[in-house]
Amino acid sequence: SQWTTDKKMHATLLSWIEHILNGEDVSNIPPLKISSLDHQMRDGFTMHILPLLLRRSDVHVDVTTRVHRKTTYDLAVSVTPSESAYKGTVEFRYSYPPNEF
Repeated sequence: SQWTTDKKMHATLLSWIEHILNGEDVSNIPPLKISSLDHQMRDGFTMHILPLLLRRSDVHVDVTTRVHRKTTYDLAVSVTPSESAYKGTVEFRYSYPPNEF
């Protein structure tokens, strides 16, 4: 899989890498920030791109990664015939793991 389908983003990354590998003054190259990578993409970058950057003995490479914890919700809705006392009502139940629907 790819980290993005955005061709402009691909071109920007390649240009950033090429500038560094071609010996340009790194003080004129902005830091690279890529968001929302899965662990495989992050590891691939670390394994394949960082060694290329480290070929330059005149630069220091500083890498920071951050994990994002995201809360997601499951939703289950069932519709059944209503008893006369409950016509037109909605019942909400909240379930937390390990309970299932």
